Amino acid sequence: MANSYSAYIEDVGIVVFKKRKRTRRLSLSSGSAGALKITVPYWVSFKEAKRMVSSEVKWVKRYLSRMAKWKMEHAELPLNSETLSLASGSERLKERTKVLAQRNGFEVNNITIREQKSRWGSCSHNNNISLNRKLNKLPNKFVDYVILHELVHTRIKNHGKGFWLEIERYSRSARECDRELRKYNIAFL
Repeated sequence: MANSYSAYIEDVGIVVFKKRKRTRRLSLSSGSAGALKITVPYWVSFKEAKRMVSSEVKWVKRYLSRMAKWKMEHAELPLNSETLSLASGSERLKERTKVLAQRNGFEVNNITIREQKSRWGSCSHNNNISLNRKLNKLPNKFVDYVILHELVHTRIKNHGKGFWLEIERYSRSARECDRELRKYNIAFL
């Protein structure tokens, strides 16, 4: 069984349908090239997914319009102008994590760099940190904030009051960085 399918839908254009095992409902997303992507549960056929999207063209067009507006509003967000290869970018993130961990007394097991679709970083229960390689495109203050955020998760595994008190010990502008970082959309970088 194919995991993806492309189809033309009147008034929408080319739509890429992708099957995902964990998906429970149809969901829309827009990639950096502007292509509309529909994530489809395994139990829904591509034919049925296409029929459902075709019947909701107004809703899809509103979504695309909102995404285009969002892209225009956020096109001026500052980015890191330094161009790094995949290997040097990964090494940069790993080294920065080691420096911040050592400077602030954190213990980390493994540091992994991946291209994640929805997260800047994560910390496992075993204190393994995973960072999104797209962090290299952001200004350095956001890189340090995300790394410190994940390092604090090596001690506090939630986002409760204690977490925010702890992270503000290492980054006084943590909440401000968190708010500003939300303006950046991983999918568009």
